[in-house]
Amino acid sequence: MLHSNITTRFSGHETFPLRHGWLYKGLNHLNKGSDLKPSSTDSVINAVIELGIGKNMVSSLRYWLEILGLVDFDKDSLQISDLAKNLFLTENAWDPYLEKIGSVWLLHWMLCKNTLQVTSIRWFFNNSSIQTFSKDMLVDLIMDDVQSVTPSQIPSNKTLEKDIDCFLNSYVNKISQSKSVSEDSFSSPFVELGLVHASKNKGAFSTFEKRPSLPIQIFAYATIDFWKRNYPDSKTITYDNLLMQEGSPGKVFRLSIDGLNEMLDNLSAYTDKKIAWSDTMGLRQIKCEEITNLVQDTFLNDFYS
Repeated sequence: MLHSNITTRFSGHETFPLRHGWLYKGLNHLNKGSDLKPSSTDSVINAVIELGIGKNMVSSLRYWLEILGLVDFDKDSLQISDLAKNLFLTENAWDPYLEKIGSVWLLHWMLCKNTLQVTSIRWFFNNSSIQTFSKDMLVDLIMDDVQSVTPSQIPSNKTLEKDIDCFLNSYVNKISQSKSVSEDSFSSPFVELGLVHASKNKGAFSTFEKRPSLPIQIFAYATIDFWKRNYPDSKTITYDNLLMQEGSPGKVFRLSIDGLNEMLDNLSAYTDKKIAWSDTMGLRQIKCEEITNLVQDTFLNDFYS
């Protein structure tokens, strides 16, 4: 169920999914003092020339940089996040061309962890447990949820349909009539995660399962991030919190029970039991005595070292 204090954001991407190379190009463009202001003709023309993308794509690029939490655009200036600098901009940038699948999992986490500003992508990965669906079904479900919580922010059907198109184009392989995967299928790095698949009846499906391509360091980063934002004063959280709560690794990564069990076993071994989980008389919980002192960025440093 959506929070009562949510805001909605079902536009801004111009229906373009995130493309390979966009984040690297966009961040370097901003880092050298240029801008991506859709309201400024000079800014747009400069971006079109330098980045080799269309006018509408300039707005879309700005959207993705912002929605991923990589850049904070305000009225007078912009702030590039430390994560963006480390991943894309520094002399020894971790993975500027997103060659590691762990980097895509990390970006997926950054995209979905905000549960207070709702997009179709965030709704699906945080508020939905459906596994087989159509575009029309998503329109109805999201519209019903928004109407029940914040009726003043109900989008038009057309706006919501375009946002869902962007979601599906970002995560689903496009299967042509010849049943081959088209070249456009791989325009978005999120397709590589295999979280959503096209079905034969023009719908899609997304199951809860194990995620063998999800690195333990990225799972650890997400778990500590979730823990500190939601339970900062607690040394324990419940298993169900981690599996089913909005904005949790279990929801965002679409983990099955077996999948979460496996990740927690690996996390316990990886952290030398600093983060451990137990299942005693039906009470399953995750415990970390050092939670206030753990710095989640150390897990990223380890992954990229």
